[in-house]
Amino acid sequence: MDANVGTPTESQQAWLRAQVAAAAQFAADYGSPRTTPGLPSLDHAWASWVDRQEVDPTDPEPVLNAVGVAFGQALLAQLPEFRWVRVVEDGNENLALLGPPSHGDVLIYPEDLVTAQYEARGGVFLVDAVNQIVNEVRQLDA
Repeated sequence: MDANVGTPTESQQAWLRAQVAAAAQFAADYGSPRTTPGLPSLDHAWASWVDRQEVDPTDPEPVLNAVGVAFGQALLAQLPEFRWVRVVEDGNENLALLGPPSHGDVLIYPEDLVTAQYEARGGVFLVDAVNQIVNEVRQLDA
């Protein structure tokens, strides 16, 4: 099961940019003006949306995509040595974050983490997850 890792295509890069914009709109739609802008606001919006899904379910895919990419961007802000990559494995293609060899070629799949949180119907988690992942990656340098 070797993964083929490459640079995202132009259309994938455009898709990533569109998801960042969608996440900002999602935070505006479901968030609170009293919440700190950025990831804390997105975290609050996420928890509100997950709660609403219990009583008024909608197709989760657009939200999972947008929040997953925004989560990845938040990781990139803390881990600038990482980059988005296209990963092809077992016939499936995904976008992930790849850390440099100094971190042991760490692959992080932000959308998968968000999807798992959705399936568990978990609430606020983005800020804590970014902090935890950043700390774990930094420990690899130690």
